[in-house]
Amino acid sequence: MKTTTSLIQISNLTVYYPGSNKPVLDGLQMKVRESSFYSILGPNGSGKSSLLKTIMGLIKPRTGTVLINGLSISSWTRSALAQEIAVVPQSETFAFPLVVRELVATGRYPYLNAFQTETATDKKAISTALKYCDIEHLIDRPISTLSGGELQRVRIARSLAQEPRILILDEPTSNLDIRYEMEIFTLLKGLTKQGTTVLLITHHLNLASEFSDHILLLRQGQVVADGTPQEVLNESTLGSVYQWPVAVEENPETKAPQVRPLPKIP
Repeated sequence: MKTTTSLIQISNLTVYYPGSNKPVLDGLQMKVRESSFYSILGPNGSGKSSLLKTIMGLIKPRTGTVLINGLSISSWTRSALAQEIAVVPQSETFAFPLVVRELVATGRYPYLNAFQTETATDKKAISTALKYCDIEHLIDRPISTLSGGELQRVRIARSLAQEPRILILDEPTSNLDIRYEMEIFTLLKGLTKQGTTVLLITHHLNLASEFSDHILLLRQGQVVADGTPQEVLNESTLGSVYQWPVAVEENPETKAPQVRPLPKIP
């Protein structure tokens, strides 16, 4: 049985962007349990990425609180927060040519002082991350030669090398085919069984349904639904949020809701 400890707790969160008189997040409440697989869903512009940035301390809310392991986000130093939370952004560019192991090793930066060489602890963390993501055979490959699925595994391994309690991902399977989508989600689900808390944004409703313990559904910066996949993914709610008719059926094997868009009759 999973613990009921909340690693992330958000209360009455309201966020505005400079120059805007409309909140991008409006009175949001949220709890992310330890060792859970937590997905954030919603149409484009619903505030998903802004929520992640606020959790990471990159955006200062106008009102409300963000607690990470019981402490206000403002109480964390950047280095301490980097040891608690690892982030896999939706996309990134690399300024220098790197091979796989070099990129994964950058996950140890929060633990190293300037010009400090890798310790035995660092090497073990890097090795464990490479092994878990099944990319040991790629360690000497330039990252420029990797496929999309391989690079995503490397980016996740870099985050795991940080040894975080919380892993945050923004669209981790964007532009990947079915095989790599399933491999990435299966890998992430396995992490929760080892104690890591996974928090991600995805547009894949059915993958979120199959793998998530909890789903938060947003629309225009507000929470529309909050609960298990069975509680959140229903025809009425989804049709209203996405402004498109859908059918929701139960997967006979996993019992998870499966969403199918319907033709829209003029």
